[in-house]
Amino acid sequence: VSGVIGTAVATVFRFWAYRRWVFTSAPVAVAAAAG
Repeated sequence: VSGVIGTAVATVFRFWAYRRWVFTSAPVAVAAAAG
């Protein structure tokens, strides 16, 4: 049971971290690439 809970928490954390870091920095990267 703890393994399932741990996996669920890790999945939610990865989704949040991905959304937090990738989508906040993506517009900056695109603007920098565009010059």
